[in-house]
Amino acid sequence: MKGWDEEVFCAHLTAARLAEQLERPADEVMDRYLPAYEVRPARAEPLGELARWCRAGGRWPLAHNFARQASRIPSPGGDHLSVEPDWYDRRALDELAVSAAWVGEFEEAKNCCERLLDGGNLPADQRRRVTENLESARAHVEAGSRRLVDA
Repeated sequence: MKGWDEEVFCAHLTAARLAEQLERPADEVMDRYLPAYEVRPARAEPLGELARWCRAGGRWPLAHNFARQASRIPSPGGDHLSVEPDWYDRRALDELAVSAAWVGEFEEAKNCCERLLDGGNLPADQRRRVTENLESARAHVEAGSRRLVDA
């Protein structure tokens, strides 16, 4: 694919989402999301989608790694095509909170949940789930289950 980087990015991201919807093999889905990120590494959407997809498939360590990277990407001020603000406002952080808990990184999960609840971008219908996740993470931390995480 050639053309404007943002257009190429959108094409890759759309192809990846379609491959996922068509239940294509895992390597094909991943091989479609990764080029979107490679074209526009300043965009969190492909890594966030990979985190969500890996989480849904029970691939917790991969979900955690993709979510951690996606959550570190700030909103792309210079991009204009198909920017999905919810990935930058909350979704990447939410994926990180869930996957961190599943890989035993309870302190990280707790911190993410606190940020989500304090950030003002969490939809009302998601607050209860995040609050329950926060309570669970806190219980693990208080029980000494905390693992140190590189921030």
